[in-house]
Amino acid sequence: MSYRDGALQNKLVSLGWRDDPLAQLEAGRFDAALIELNRLDAYRMRNAGTRLVATGYHLPLRFNLGYAALESRRELIESVNAILRELQAQGRLSAIARDAGLTHVPARAPFVQPEITMQSLREAAGG
Repeated sequence: MSYRDGALQNKLVSLGWRDDPLAQLEAGRFDAALIELNRLDAYRMRNAGTRLVATGYHLPLRFNLGYAALESRRELIESVNAILRELQAQGRLSAIARDAGLTHVPARAPFVQPEITMQSLREAAGG
């Protein structure tokens, strides 16, 4: 709403909380959307004939996620870490994700972002 003093306000599309933005996108209600990749992946799995694809653009604001296990299962943690290191070294993570119908976005430095402020969000959005 505030981007360049409201320059895009007349082009905004409002959706209700029950509206599926990906179904609305596919129906042509709008041309593009910023959406979580896991949500797009799930939509594509449920809708095999969909024409929706990820553009390859990734919002600079990202969060690294990991897995968790009980400390008492140290051997499981070490096994999973070893497998992930091996798959990464072999360059196979993207292919595994693709075969599972998921989008793989490789981690990239910096792994720790500076403090998130309104100004940094505006700059990241190009505004």
